[in-house]
Amino acid sequence: MAWTQATIDNLKSRDKTYLKSEDNLAVKVEPSGTVGYYAYLNRKYHYLGLHPTLTLRNAKKKKELMFVDKYMGQLEESKLSFEEYVYSKDFQEWSEGNRVTHQARMASMKATILPILGKVKLSKITKVDINRYKNARLKAGRLKSTINRELTDISGVLTQAFEFQLIRNKIKVEKFSEDRGKERRTLEDWEVKALRESAHSFEGLNARQRQQKKHIPLVIDIALWCGLRKGEILKLRWGDIVHKGSFVKDFKKTLPADLLDEDVWTAFTDSAFSDYAFRIRGETVKTKQTRLVPIAKDLLFELFTYYAINVGLKSPDYLEKYLQKARDMKADALDDGNRVAEEDLQIMQIVPEHKELRIFPYNNVDNSFNTARDNAGVDRDITLHSLRHHFCSKALESGMSLHCVKDLAGHASITTTEIYLHTNHRLKFEQYQMLERSYSELYL
Repeated sequence: MAWTQATIDNLKSRDKTYLKSEDNLAVKVEPSGTVGYYAYLNRKYHYLGLHPTLTLRNAKKKKELMFVDKYMGQLEESKLSFEEYVYSKDFQEWSEGNRVTHQARMASMKATILPILGKVKLSKITKVDINRYKNARLKAGRLKSTINRELTDISGVLTQAFEFQLIRNKIKVEKFSEDRGKERRTLEDWEVKALRESAHSFEGLNARQRQQKKHIPLVIDIALWCGLRKGEILKLRWGDIVHKGSFVKDFKKTLPADLLDEDVWTAFTDSAFSDYAFRIRGETVKTKQTRLVPIAKDLLFELFTYYAINVGLKSPDYLEKYLQKARDMKADALDDGNRVAEEDLQIMQIVPEHKELRIFPYNNVDNSFNTARDNAGVDRDITLHSLRHHFCSKALESGMSLHCVKDLAGHASITTTEIYLHTNHRLKFEQYQMLERSYSELYL
């Protein structure tokens, strides 16, 4: 039976590397799960690309082009302009399938890149054209960091054109050097405390202002405790909170007394939380890799309280169902010597019809974060994304392994994670003091 994309998607890894072939196209499956496409030509396997970046359809196309080149001479390079290729079916399908930010990237390209490079023939673009683009953007007053993001888009277009064999040479797009020290700096302890206190304070706010600000304390705490990207946080659904294990820890906090009745208060006091995690869905992540990120018990309590107040209590039968669940938990605990059975510890009682709802139904939270930051007296170089950097640095500082931090943060490469080994300035000074003491003992 002829291969389909599902055939490739469903290939399973084995203890040893293995090959599968069809019509001179082969796929090699590594024990790690990596799947690569190869064309079998002249008794040799020629590498084409990796799944899923390269689809089966495009792998077949590249294989056919390779055979045409071999037996019928070199193909003529594409006559498409840069703009025509960007709007071509091949590039659009690749972009939609591989970039979560496809719509935003296309809008940015239409506004900034295509007016300058759009009419240039794809096969004629050189480093001179790239430099002209950079100079034009600088002249327009754009920051180097902004231009670098645009250059990433240009590089993506040229890389895919090369992969699809529409151009013969892959052009290296050189970006401006940037000082990223401030961007990845670790927050001081007082900054974290002040930021959280500012976010959680509703003093002096009227009902409307409280409603507008209700989400930002939880957004900030998710970024601090879990290191999620802003886009990942905003795309979380209530159904993405999953129970992952049976390791039970004592939970001694209670809900506010004025929220639920005494039965619920007592049930919470006598119960415990099990292991929960956020399931970060692959379609919401630029690496396309689904991952699990544990939820700390304090954050879980905050999540449940937010759900109960802002979502659950708006359902006609939610409160009644939850009160009955709490009463059952209390009765079971009394029958079993005040111990709550593990199967009863499903504290996160998300109503099924709410599981597809986004936790934060907002497209942007920058204004709310900036207000909390400014009120806290924290430097304006701190953004919501800085809390992700803080998480990675603190995780490594606490002794978490590099590979574990990589998995939790969802980095595509461990080299990205390694950056955080060098960004904690306080840790640098503490370790420098060790050298200073050593010098003092030896030389003074």
